Amino acid sequence: MAVDESGTPVMNHYIVCRSSGRARMMYSASQFRGINSSADRNRIARANRFLHFEAMRYFKRMGLQTYDFGEFAVDTDDESLQGGNRFKESFGGGNEACYKSQTLPMFLLSETIRLARTMAQHRHIGDRLRGTLRYARGDTKSLS
Repeated sequence: MAVDESGTPVMNHYIVCRSSGRARMMYSASQFRGINSSADRNRIARANRFLHFEAMRYFKRMGLQTYDFGEFAVDTDDESLQGGNRFKESFGGGNEACYKSQTLPMFLLSETIRLARTMAQHRHIGDRLRGTLRYARGDTKSLS
């Protein structure tokens, strides 16, 4: 995790596979949406770029050969995806066509995350449905 000059956090999460020599970025988060000041947005962008650069140096010292930003949006008209593509390209690497394959630990982790998200969504939907059913039965005390 990195922070910009004002303390705004920027973070990335990676999965490292030593056998393939690859570090794959799974998540990247920075607080720039909704910020109107270009100076503030630029400061957050610098912290994000610095974090990626330091991660690349760290993984190289570990002996890994590939820093994988994840998917590249091919032939897209979506401006935000194009911006992500430009950011990735600005580091000077290249695109590598590959199957979306993973080692077993990477697969198990991604499936666990997917399952946890699905369960959380269903729990939220179930809570709302139960509240709606109680309201429909006239049980307004349980809604307060």
